[in-house]
Amino acid sequence: MNVSLPTFLLRVFAPFALGYFLSYCLRTINAIIAPQLNSELSLNAASLGFLTAAYFLPFAAMQIPLGRWLDKYPPRKVEAALLLFAAAGASVFALAQDFTMLVLARALIGAGVCGCLMASFRTFTLWLPKDKLPLMNGIQLAIGSIGAISITAPAQKLIPLLGWRGMFWVMVGLLIVCAIWLYFFTPDPPATAAQKAAHAATQNPVAFNVWKSPIFWTLAPFGALNAAHGMSMQALWASPWLTDVAGVSKVALGPTLALVSVGMLIGNVAGGAIASAVSKRGILPHQVGVVLCVIALVTQIPIVMGWSNTPGLWVFLFGLFNSSGNLVFASANHFFAPQVLGRVFAAFNLVMFALVFVVQWGTGLVVNAFPKTGGGYEAKGYALAFGALALAQVAGLGWYFSRRHLLKATH
Repeated sequence: MNVSLPTFLLRVFAPFALGYFLSYCLRTINAIIAPQLNSELSLNAASLGFLTAAYFLPFAAMQIPLGRWLDKYPPRKVEAALLLFAAAGASVFALAQDFTMLVLARALIGAGVCGCLMASFRTFTLWLPKDKLPLMNGIQLAIGSIGAISITAPAQKLIPLLGWRGMFWVMVGLLIVCAIWLYFFTPDPPATAAQKAAHAATQNPVAFNVWKSPIFWTLAPFGALNAAHGMSMQALWASPWLTDVAGVSKVALGPTLALVSVGMLIGNVAGGAIASAVSKRGILPHQVGVVLCVIALVTQIPIVMGWSNTPGLWVFLFGLFNSSGNLVFASANHFFAPQVLGRVFAAFNLVMFALVFVVQWGTGLVVNAFPKTGGGYEAKGYALAFGALALAQVAGLGWYFSRRHLLKATH
């Protein structure tokens, strides 16, 4: 890195961090405004699950062109342009009068913030050495958790003042400010000879095809399943589980729900720090992620079983370990050429968010089949949905262990 750390943090990291912070606020806000949406627009669990998931499908689809854009153009400019689409989507959401408009708005928002994390990861690879990437990636991921925390208890206090529509107008303004900051005031990395060669390689039509890589398909399933479950809970399903199964009151819901994001914040930074520290011993980030994903399965037991005592502890532990699959991103630098890292990151993200869509909507369909008399949903529905997700993660880890010899042969 040819600039000082304070300069890098203020001029490069800060605007990307703001963009990711806002994307996470928009991703998880439905968990807080769900009661208002239900009462105003008469949404049930299945429709609310589809509405929240509508963010993720276009988000995932956009990863296909996003990867090439990040390899071909400055990531800051790519993200700045996309954030304007997110601002348009937030405007539509603020004006929406029916379910169709809400779904359209969520789709626009999802497409607009699709590059917030991947653009930052791609930028970090251009500025930082490999051994620093797991920690910096972890810090960036933690910024998202701060966004999720900011949209829980604090947002509950703002809703009576601004209303859910007013909160979206605030988001519109912040998204536009971030886009301007990235495009006009964020520097590009120094153009080294290696980077110029890498850029030239991206113009080659026979550039490496990530989707045909056995390395990619060894790493992606376990990491994507773990992260998808974590994001689905954080964005929506932790909230109804806490009220329907654990019996958490409306007053305590915000602070308790925030514990999921607090756990993810700590887990992302700690996981990245551990991965960076052990890299000197030849241990790669995804290997740390595998160990943490196994622990994550244990933390899901109280939630699957519907244990209602100390629910704050269960959701905190869930958040602490159920974002560990993200360490796969940092391992990509060890297996793929620099000129295709944008496409690698985007491919991982596509698989992850496609799974988030399936998990988010599928959970709603299962839970919706077990309504309670008088409102809410039975614990059995949550147990079936979350139990199936845990089994899927076990299968993903099994797939990794059956193919890990491919990684040893390559590395």
